[in-house]
Amino acid sequence: MNILETKNLTKRFGGLIAVNKVNFGLKKGERRGIIGPNGAGKTTFFNLLSGYYRPSEGKIFFQGEDITNLKPFQRSRIGISRTFQLTNVFFDMTVFENVWVGANSRAKHPLKFFSSAKKATEIAEKAKEICEMLGLGDKLHELAGNLSGGDQRLLEVAIGLSTDPVVLLLDEPTSGLSPKESVDLIKTLSALPKELSIVLIEHNIDAVFDFSRTITVLHEGSIIAEGPPEKIRKNKKVKQVYLGE
Repeated sequence: MNILETKNLTKRFGGLIAVNKVNFGLKKGERRGIIGPNGAGKTTFFNLLSGYYRPSEGKIFFQGEDITNLKPFQRSRIGISRTFQLTNVFFDMTVFENVWVGANSRAKHPLKFFSSAKKATEIAEKAKEICEMLGLGDKLHELAGNLSGGDQRLLEVAIGLSTDPVVLLLDEPTSGLSPKESVDLIKTLSALPKELSIVLIEHNIDAVFDFSRTITVLHEGSIIAEGPPEKIRKNKKVKQVYLGE
């Protein structure tokens, strides 16, 4: 059974069809890459999955339930988290504070003024654990605005993980990173818990092919190919419209 699924998902902007009858299925623990030329509809597709856009047609299902009309914060609460093309962190807060905010938002009873010290400790430990997992444990008290581009990307992923996602949507996480930073980020993402489903939009072909077990190729809003990386590399249509051969 697919944990996340779309049926005939379509988004129009006036006469432009940005996403065209896309049928997409993601299984629990799957590592999926989405590639395609600029204007293929990749980010629009993410905006539909995460609730920032309402579809013109079609349905979205999460764990078997129709979530087509849920708002972004409602989708986040049920387990769909995403990052954006542009780094989206609180630059004037520390690494720890950035992740703590997300962790606190998912507590059964978020901290308030009279909250117990025990609860405060539990949330703090969760935030620290996530930072350690992403290699940010030695930067807990650094301002996010002072981090390198690579560490800011890691922090954004850490914030996403702090909300206890079942599905994590990453929009071009290696954008603006050096080759080494990109390799390190992909290694970190690959080591995340196996039960977490991750979908990666990426223009860095080496990164997406190294990370993904299945790749979906979008062109002009439609899926033109889908399968394991080795199959996608050999696909003639993909070579023509995206890989430049």
